[in-house]
Amino acid sequence: MMPFRVPLLVGADTGCVVNSQVDLMAKDVSLAINAAHGVKAPIPLGAVALQVYNMISTQGGGGKDFSSVFEFFNKGSAPKQ
Repeated sequence: MMPFRVPLLVGADTGCVVNSQVDLMAKDVSLAINAAHGVKAPIPLGAVALQVYNMISTQGGGGKDFSSVFEFFNKGSAPKQ
């Protein structure tokens, strides 16, 4: 996993296919939050992660790999498709 993800995190053009889109991560985090609520398990960072994914998605980055979260925090906006 690391040999694949690290180049994406540092902005290298790997030519790799996007495997885990921001929009899919948002869906999965939302499902995890709902499941946790069902058993009354606290997952406070789940809500934060969902907000970040939703912000990136609404700025046009929903189809980008979820590693684009790092670019979002570095630049303060979502990477463009």
